[in-house]
Amino acid sequence: YKINSDPDGAYFHMEAMFTVRSVDNGSSAMDFDNAEEFYIEAGNLTSKFGSPKIWGGRRMFLERYTTDMNDFVFLNTTFADGVRWADGGGIRDIAVGPGLLDLKLVRVGSDRDIITGEKTYQTNFDVRFDEIEVNPGGRVMLWGLVSTSSSKYDIENTSGFAVGFAHKQADTWGGNNRFMIQYGVGLAREAGHSSVDSSLGQVRSTGAADDLEDAKTFRITNQLIVEPNDSFGMATTLIYESRESKKFDGTDQLWLSAGIRPYYFISDYFRIPIELGVDYVDDKTAGTSGTLVKATIAAEFALTRGVWSRPVIRMYVTHAQWSDSFVGQVGGVVFQEDNDGLTAGIQVETWW
Repeated sequence: YKINSDPDGAYFHMEAMFTVRSVDNGSSAMDFDNAEEFYIEAGNLTSKFGSPKIWGGRRMFLERYTTDMNDFVFLNTTFADGVRWADGGGIRDIAVGPGLLDLKLVRVGSDRDIITGEKTYQTNFDVRFDEIEVNPGGRVMLWGLVSTSSSKYDIENTSGFAVGFAHKQADTWGGNNRFMIQYGVGLAREAGHSSVDSSLGQVRSTGAADDLEDAKTFRITNQLIVEPNDSFGMATTLIYESRESKKFDGTDQLWLSAGIRPYYFISDYFRIPIELGVDYVDDKTAGTSGTLVKATIAAEFALTRGVWSRPVIRMYVTHAQWSDSFVGQVGGVVFQEDNDGLTAGIQVETWW
C-alpha cells in the first residue's frame, strides 16, 4: 500500500507478506511470527543527499545477493533458514561522494534454546557503500558487518565482524557479471550467508565464546550471465568457500562449486536449458572428501525470451553421481544407500 499525495513525489509505502505453515499436528496458523515482511518505508522526503529512503519493521528480502543457479544466498543479513525474520530499521540510497550509502540495524532471534525455551538474539549492523563507478559499466560495492549477541539466560554474549568487496559489471555480451569476496570472523563467521549463527545457543561458557570468536570463513563467488542474441543465453557460477571453526564446533571444510547452464531459445515461448554442475567438498574434520556431479536437461515454457524470463513451466530430468564417501549424506532417504540418482518432474517458477 502506497500513499503519495505530494507533488514532489514524497511517499509512504507499507508492505506485508505472510506465510501459512502446517505443523506436526496438521494445524496451520498465520500470525506475526509468520510474517516474512512487514514494514513501512518513506522516501523522497528531502532533496539533500540524493533521494534517501527510511524504513522500519521486518525485512527478509532486502538487498540480498545469490548465485541463482544453485540458489546459494551469500549475502543477506536479514534472513536465516529456520528463523526467517529480522526486525529493525535503516536508511538507504544516501548520496555520499561517488556512491550510495546504506545503513541498517536489525535484530534476529535464533531457534529457541532446548533448555530454557527462550530465544537468543543476534544484532547486525550492516553498512554498504554501493554504486561506486570504477570503469565503464562497472560498479563496486563495499560491505561491512558488526554482529553482537544477547540473552537473558545462560548464553555468553559474543561478537564478530565481516567485510566484503563486490564488483558488478554490466553489458557482458548482453548480460552481466557479479564478483564478490567476503571474510567473516566470530559471530559473523557466516560472512553474510545468514543473519544469525545457528550455533548461538551453544555458547554457554566464556571458553565457548572465545572459541566462536576465533571462527572464520573466506568466500569468493562469481556469477556470469551472457545473452549475445535472441537464440542463446548462458549462466555460469563459481564458488570457493573455506570455513574453519575447529575449536568451537569442529568445522574445517573447503567447498568448491562450478556450474554452467546454456539456454537455447527455440521460439518466443519455448526454450531448452541444459545444466552441468560439479561440487567438491573436503571435510578435514571427518577425514572425507569427494565430488558430486549433476546434469539436467529441461523443456521450459515462458512468455518471453531471456535467461531471467519468469513465470516459467519447466519439465526436467536430472542425473547426479557422487563419491562413495558421500553415500548416506547426499540424495535424501530415497538414495541414502546409493552413489547416484535420477529424478524427473514438473516445476512452476515465478518471482515477485
